[in-house]
Amino acid sequence: MQIVTDCAADLPEAEIRAMNITVAPLYIRFPEGEVNSADLTPDQFYDRLAAMRPAIPTTAQPSQRQFSELYEQLAQAGQPILSIHISSGLSGTLEYLARGGRIGRVQALAGALLHLKPVIHVSKADGKYSAVAKARTMGKAIEAVTDHLAHLYDATAPMWVTIMHGKFAEQAAALSKALQARLTIARLEMLRISPVLGVHTGPGIVGAVVVPMAVFDGLV
Repeated sequence: MQIVTDCAADLPEAEIRAMNITVAPLYIRFPEGEVNSADLTPDQFYDRLAAMRPAIPTTAQPSQRQFSELYEQLAQAGQPILSIHISSGLSGTLEYLARGGRIGRVQALAGALLHLKPVIHVSKADGKYSAVAKARTMGKAIEAVTDHLAHLYDATAPMWVTIMHGKFAEQAAALSKALQARLTIARLEMLRISPVLGVHTGPGIVGAVVVPMAVFDGLV
């Protein structure tokens, strides 16, 4: 089987090579020109993002023709193709959600004045962001994330947890510690969010992807 994904997958380069995954490009449009997200490290991207404040870049996906040519090329090998991509329901978040017009300006202003930290999750029903809570501090936000996940999952069931952040290593470590105290973690990894997603989330984001290990029975 040939796996196809895109730059939003946040896969480590070693895994891409080991499983021979084809990664379709996603583009970031800066004022000076368009860049393939895969050609930027997270730190390079966030430095450029900070330099162009208060403006923000935009993102673009490959054209239908590019995808068609990619699939036609892969189909020549005669193997099934599994194509995994970001939910169509996802758009943008944080200060960056407001600047991109994704949340109400009044709500964003109130949040900024009160220093609120929104806690969100991706709904299984429609693949869109949904609010979980609002916290006054990052510590309380991490507590809300941990409580939410502990409520969703059996504390005794082994979990695969991936902690992800923009440019927020200290808070990512704090979230990792909090989750280890509440969940049974069989596999733990920490990754940086892809620059093409960082356009919508900004550097000050931290979160977790949690999957029961039972889902992978017979697969890994």
